Amino acid sequence: MNRSLSLYLDLVRFLAAMLVFFNHAQLPELNGEWLSGVGAFGREAVMIFFVLSGYVIAHVAATKEASGFDFSVSRLARLYSVVVPALLLTVIADRIGLWLAPTLYQGGWYIDSHPVPRLMASLLFVNEVWFESVRPFSNGPFWSMGYEASYYLIFGLWTYLDPKYRLWAVLLVLAIVGPKIALLFPIWLLGVGVYRLNQRWTASPAIAWLLFVGSFAAFITLNVLRFANYTLDLSVAWFGHDLVMEQLHYSKFFLSGYLVGLLVAANFIGVNGIADSIGRVLKPLKSPIQFAAGLTFSIYLFHYPLLHMFRAMTKSSVLLCCLSLLTIVVLGVYTEQRKHLYKRFFFNLITLSSARLATWRNA
Repeated sequence: MNRSLSLYLDLVRFLAAMLVFFNHAQLPELNGEWLSGVGAFGREAVMIFFVLSGYVIAHVAATKEASGFDFSVSRLARLYSVVVPALLLTVIADRIGLWLAPTLYQGGWYIDSHPVPRLMASLLFVNEVWFESVRPFSNGPFWSMGYEASYYLIFGLWTYLDPKYRLWAVLLVLAIVGPKIALLFPIWLLGVGVYRLNQRWTASPAIAWLLFVGSFAAFITLNVLRFANYTLDLSVAWFGHDLVMEQLHYSKFFLSGYLVGLLVAANFIGVNGIADSIGRVLKPLKSPIQFAAGLTFSIYLFHYPLLHMFRAMTKSSVLLCCLSLLTIVVLGVYTEQRKHLYKRFFFNLITLSSARLATWRNA
């Protein structure tokens, strides 16, 4: 991948994580209404993540992970290096917050019933199968992990499995995870498609600048026009209120998500054609961008329980935002920066399991 393009994607990843952060920091219970302008794009930021994820996964599969074994080890390490600390942090932060300000945790955003099954569903990434939506206590943003893990699995099966079996395997997984996750899968696949297109074709500078600038302009215009609400109304009219509003949960904005995904795809195609120009602007900021990008997974999964825990300590939204971000930076060094430990663990686990399975078959 072009280094300038890679640096741009790192910046996008960090900015998307911060959009999600500010989207939640603006909540009235956190006294963050003053952030309503910058925090208005949280839902769209997740769609950006999906396209970006598909793009990056297609890249590593094409250049680094030649086998299904390598792919599986890397993906499991990537997920669990932050998911396990995030769930542990959520439990601790919620306990502290409840102890300091129990009334703050009254509401549908905090659910603590059946704690062990709730944690297991999150650890196994089955928290969003079919029409279920299992929130791990206060950590609402965790919903997308069930989607992301499913997309990794489907992509891995299609890429590495014997062609005779891969279609049936993919259909089986889709049948298991259900329509909610399947509805947003095309957005993730856009990233895969854009990566492969960029490998074969580069837009001319004129077209590239048009796609780059035009995608930003269209994104802002559609949000000003509240296009997401319009498409939600269409979904309700076409498929019924109960299905869309009560059962699709985080996938109910799938129509606007498709459009956001297309705009992100257009943006990435455009950047590929003007990567050198973008690189000259970003190169002086290379180190801080890469450092910040290395914390994005932690920002995404740590921020919500931390914001509420610190709200139990202070009414200042500025202070609780600063404390949350500082905590994320400190913890992020010991989570995302420790993927190699998880990679070694899953390497040994899968190797041992394969050896025992081979022994059982030959017995």
